[in-house]
Amino acid sequence: MKGDGKPHGLPIRIQNLSIPATEQADTDQLVTTLATSIGNILTAKSLRSAITTLLFKPQQDNKNLLVAGVDAVLNQGEMLLLIGPPSSNTSILLRALSCTKDLPLSETSILDFGLLPPSSFTRSSPFSIKKSASEPGSLRSELVFMNQHDLHFATLSLQDSLLPVARAKTPSHSNTPNSPLSPSPSPSTTLSPSVQFSQTVNSLGLSHAHQTPIGSPLIRGLSGGERKRASLAESLLTRASVLLLDQPTSGLDSSTAQSILEYLKKWTIEGKRTVVVTAPQVSDPLLRVFDKVLVLDDAGRMVYFGPTGLGVVDEGGKKEEKGVENYFEKLGMGFKRRKDKGEGVVEFVVGCIEGRGNDLALERAWQESSVRKNLLESMATYEARYPFALCAGPLVSAVRAEKSTWLRRDSSHFTVSYVRQVAILVSRQFALIWSELPSYKTKTCVNLLLSVLVGTLFYNLPKTTEAAFTRGSLLFLSVMFNCYLSLAELGKAIEGREIVRRQADWGFFQSSAVALARVAGDLPLIFFQVLLFGSITYFLTGLQRSLDHFATYILFVYCTALNMSAMFRMFATFSPNFDVAIRYCGVALNVLVVFAGYFIPTPSMVPWLRWIHFIVDPISYSYEAVLSNEFRGLDLTCSPADIIPSGPSYTSPSHQTCRLPGSTSGSLIVSGSSYLSSAYSFHHRPWRNLGIILAQAVVFLVIGIVATELFHFAPEGRKRIWARTERVKKRLRGQWYKSGTGGEQGEDAEALLGEGAVGSRFGEHENNTFDETEELNEVLRVEGKTLSWKDVSLWVDTPTDTRRLLDRVSGFIKPGETCALMGKTGAGKSTLLNVLSGRMDGVVKGSILVDGQPLRSEFFRTTGYVEQFDLHDEQATVREALEFSALLRQDANIPRKEKLAYVDVVLDLLDLTHIQDAIIGTPSAGLSLEQRKKVTLAVETVAKPAILFCDEPTTGLDTKSALRVVKLLKRLAKTGLAVIATIHQPTAETFSEFDNLLLLQRGGKQVYFGKREDAFSFFPEDKKSSFPNPADFLLDAAGAGTEDVTDEQLAQDAGEVAGLDRLSRLWITSAQAKALRTTLEELGSRTYSAKGTSNAKSNAASIFRQSIELTKRVSRNYFRDHSYSYTKFFTSTVVSTIIGLSFFQLGHSIVSLQNRLFSVFLILFVPPVFMNLSIFKMVKLRSLWHARERPAKVYGSTAFVSSLLVSEVPYSVACGTIFWSIWYFLVGFDIDPSKMAFSFTMVQLFFFFQSTWAMWITALAPSLGAIANLLPFFLVSMECFNGSLMPYRFMPPYWKWLYWMSPFQWYVRAMLGTLVPGVEVECAATEVVKFATVWGETCASYLTAYLSTHPGHLLNPTSNTTCSFCPLSSGGDYLSTLNIPSPALSRFSKLEDRHIALLIFSSYTITNIILIYLFTFYPPFTILRLDNLPIFGIAGRKRNSEKVAAEEWAKELVEAREGGRVLGGEAVEGTVDAFA
Repeated sequence: MKGDGKPHGLPIRIQNLSIPATEQADTDQLVTTLATSIGNILTAKSLRSAITTLLFKPQQDNKNLLVAGVDAVLNQGEMLLLIGPPSSNTSILLRALSCTKDLPLSETSILDFGLLPPSSFTRSSPFSIKKSASEPGSLRSELVFMNQHDLHFATLSLQDSLLPVARAKTPSHSNTPNSPLSPSPSPSTTLSPSVQFSQTVNSLGLSHAHQTPIGSPLIRGLSGGERKRASLAESLLTRASVLLLDQPTSGLDSSTAQSILEYLKKWTIEGKRTVVVTAPQVSDPLLRVFDKVLVLDDAGRMVYFGPTGLGVVDEGGKKEEKGVENYFEKLGMGFKRRKDKGEGVVEFVVGCIEGRGNDLALERAWQESSVRKNLLESMATYEARYPFALCAGPLVSAVRAEKSTWLRRDSSHFTVSYVRQVAILVSRQFALIWSELPSYKTKTCVNLLLSVLVGTLFYNLPKTTEAAFTRGSLLFLSVMFNCYLSLAELGKAIEGREIVRRQADWGFFQSSAVALARVAGDLPLIFFQVLLFGSITYFLTGLQRSLDHFATYILFVYCTALNMSAMFRMFATFSPNFDVAIRYCGVALNVLVVFAGYFIPTPSMVPWLRWIHFIVDPISYSYEAVLSNEFRGLDLTCSPADIIPSGPSYTSPSHQTCRLPGSTSGSLIVSGSSYLSSAYSFHHRPWRNLGIILAQAVVFLVIGIVATELFHFAPEGRKRIWARTERVKKRLRGQWYKSGTGGEQGEDAEALLGEGAVGSRFGEHENNTFDETEELNEVLRVEGKTLSWKDVSLWVDTPTDTRRLLDRVSGFIKPGETCALMGKTGAGKSTLLNVLSGRMDGVVKGSILVDGQPLRSEFFRTTGYVEQFDLHDEQATVREALEFSALLRQDANIPRKEKLAYVDVVLDLLDLTHIQDAIIGTPSAGLSLEQRKKVTLAVETVAKPAILFCDEPTTGLDTKSALRVVKLLKRLAKTGLAVIATIHQPTAETFSEFDNLLLLQRGGKQVYFGKREDAFSFFPEDKKSSFPNPADFLLDAAGAGTEDVTDEQLAQDAGEVAGLDRLSRLWITSAQAKALRTTLEELGSRTYSAKGTSNAKSNAASIFRQSIELTKRVSRNYFRDHSYSYTKFFTSTVVSTIIGLSFFQLGHSIVSLQNRLFSVFLILFVPPVFMNLSIFKMVKLRSLWHARERPAKVYGSTAFVSSLLVSEVPYSVACGTIFWSIWYFLVGFDIDPSKMAFSFTMVQLFFFFQSTWAMWITALAPSLGAIANLLPFFLVSMECFNGSLMPYRFMPPYWKWLYWMSPFQWYVRAMLGTLVPGVEVECAATEVVKFATVWGETCASYLTAYLSTHPGHLLNPTSNTTCSFCPLSSGGDYLSTLNIPSPALSRFSKLEDRHIALLIFSSYTITNIILIYLFTFYPPFTILRLDNLPIFGIAGRKRNSEKVAAEEWAKELVEAREGGRVLGGEAVEGTVDAFA
């Protein structure tokens, strides 16, 4: 291709190719639950499996072949189409051709690309040192496989997503012919990245979307069809020699699909590439683009390979009588294409073989056919036609030549150097950060608020001994806060793994380069947050105000934050998902905190764990550095409370001393360095500590980078997961362990494990359609409603402007009728459905009536909405999903037994009975695409809706499956349902099943509504004869295809878009439009409204019933999501063990008393793990509720919150029990039943408190990013005010109220008030305070006055020289320093203080529950918007869609009146949210 830089592509030869079944490809597994996870740990299953894998090479299962007997030759410049029934495994064959290690070929298979072996294209180790021409993976990026999942970074714009990959594929040393001074293009000349991007994207019809976010099913951006084209553009930018495209036209209208395939054909011919495509629906115009077609039967065996037979001419100019249609019709098996019904060739071929299983007659006919003989002749001449010197050799040389000189050209499949990759990715990373700016705004607000809070709490610390420990608390908090922020970024280290893996395989960027770019993006962000927090807290708290001290403080806090970020990312690279990552990161953080030296001074650490402090703990080195930096050169004046003895009779400093460690007898000044040396064994050695911290960070970073290249965890292939029901276990025993078992059990297993293996149940329904339809009508009869809309228009705000997505669209749907909603990709079809169903935010004008009356909130309960993206509870089975929908959405007056019986009817109707126990799962571990579509339709059908909205229900399905789904919609309509569906690429037969048609064009403009059969004659006669399928003609007439028109052109009404306005005006002035307006007036009349049924309310299930059913579902979700539930048990066990061993069997010294405090306090570091885990799960469940179930009124906020609360209780109880049992006995607390019962109750309350706390924080914020930024604020603020980091007596008066408000304070108060009293203090040698007595007096007589008012006891009362004094006598003395009274009656009641604390802490848990309900009912983020705060400089920017809509609508009202018609608008004014 011009400016491509490569001479040509590669041909493909396939001979006797077979694909054995593997774990990654279409296998069946039982779901792993919490119980099985624990069982696997106890039985060491993972270890045994690993040993077995190392000792014994897995044997291929050559008896169970997914694909077999494939022979083919694909020449340069040709396109091949793979077709077959759903069970034929065409996608698996396509993926196997990509030479992936997950789908190894059989030993007898032969596959090469221009005589290059598959090893040249296999993913290789990035650390290989070989440099041979056949080095594995050296040409990996020349063979590109694009799957059907359009995954991109959703917030990035199209340009920011694709321009970097274009840069990564442009040689830095190439000529760029886009300059006037550049030489003319040559085979070695490559277009500049911007030109490549623009040409590719514009050719695919996306020139209008350069700055539009790509989006996702949950994030607004490009439409589904536009996102598919973005994926295709990315694959084309690889400039690969071979493209393997899995369903590249899925979700596109037929005209756009044809335009894209024609562009692909041009790309293929000009570059002499080869392209292999699978497509679920292929009309004859699309098939005409392909050169050859390969057909697989139900069993995955090839039954045809040859020319398509469409558009093929011989040398004489006459059409050849060859092709797939001609081949099957002449087999003598009675196959005949139904041309009178508009049956396409692919539809005909698939219909010939579907349901026949492994038909030996078809295979024998293929083996003996003349077409196969031609194939064998092509194989025989293949090597002569494509010798290495003329085919693969020049390509290999060109590929090597364009690679950077810094790469290993013989082994690397990347184009630009590693440094260049990182540079490109850093630019993309900052673009990604900018696209997520609201999240970083929240983080900045939290950082600023918390820095002021901490700074004013520790305000202007005095240089006295009583503030020595407080200074240490402040510095430790400064280090820990940034560790919390680094932990909050853990989710971003895991997201996008499939994208990273894909782009590495395609030769864009190495996975490690992405990791480095993310680190580079973190550097300025972390420095900014450290500087912001550190500067404010440092100067407010009165730490040593010199540039040297401040710079050292900032440097160490910053380097520690980088170190911890690198460590968390390292753990993330070894973790398959977020649950596992937070499990290990949380435990590691707890270990590092315990051994940092703050909670347990170095001399007090148990010997067998002290190595953690010195070897692996970066926090310990940072804490030592910042502490020694602050106390260096600082002399502390002994506070009056620390002077021993003190009082009116003690006035001689020479006979006094200070109780602070490091003091000297006869002096009331304590050196800061002596204090650190004595209390912590810390010394001022900053450069050593800095070197260790940075060295550890480099080690963490290198390990993470290496692991990123070795472990990707991106799901590949697909496996089906089954619930552990008795029905499944019985069937699987017959199928898995007894191959070939006959009888009833074997047949059941075959039906269970292979769709299509025993024929299609749906096909059985079709054989006697009339009778069964009549029977179903009696069972499925529903009372439908008429929905009408007039002049519906929609305006939405974008980051840059206000856009109009719908422009005066009118129509209606009636019970018993189906309406097809068609138009160009991005024309607003899904948007219109969302508006009509009350699911669209924005400003809506026009009128929407149901049975002639305005919409009411209960209307949406009577509707069903088939989502385009198949959103479900991933842990539910098919039957459970249907039962949940039926029980909660059908009328409450219907008996439960009848609802469940109806589920059986729908399961059978949709051919889902044989997979009723399958877990829905994800596309890679769950149901297939067709099965997921059916489940989505079934979930809505069992609700017995009056109106059914279907958003692309046939996308991704093959022609036959799509026809079945549409026929099902037709049959449902006959039961009284009103159905409207958006549809892409319908065949003529599928299109004929619809009654009415609503046709939209670009800009949301309407060009037709009426009877389907009348639409063909509505448009001009031009080109009608060239479209045998009426649907294709209509889409072409409506301006579909990839010929792009920008929004600016639409706004300017330029001449280039005159055709669009012409069609719109043609419709507005047509007789059909006038008839529609008349009909809409009748449907909105009072007479019709009186006949309507909208006043008949559908009784919803009670809140209690909703809560019960939802609690069952959430509980199953938790139990089956073994990673989530196991992480909770793992964390409870490991953290309690760490704390218990760290404070193992405490003694009776003062340090032991302090350690009792910290052993209680350290439970406060469990919430970062548990809360992050719970938040991630709750956000996932909330997203499903917001996207699908709340708009459908399946259940309300009360049920949602109640189910989460009840489902958490057993996990809180179990985890609390595990934690308490290990912690209590390892630390060595008293074996006292009352103390044990009280502390056990407090731990149980704490675990439930943290769960409910996480829930209301989640309800407080709209997104996971915002929640992750808010969480550190709540954690740090609560830890600051509990009295452990700063005693109550030292708190500023204006913050003391927060001490009493802190729930953690009441927890610590209750626990210490129970566990510490009664402990007799025995001072250790380092804790004994020594001072000289007055001459002539014994120590006892000298301290008589002092001991009468102060705690403590003398160790040598009779001495008359040096007194040895222990400052404390009992645990009660220690509690008094913490503002905690000994067990005694409270001043305010007859209850003990610890009981008061228990009750107050319980009230906080109750408050949490109240806040959850409150914030769920009234989300604060819908009222308070951070992006409107003046601090961000954009307070003047307002949402102006209301203003724009009002102005345009008023103008159109005037124009309509002048034109003699009236616009709708009385039923809908304002936003959809008003009635959604």
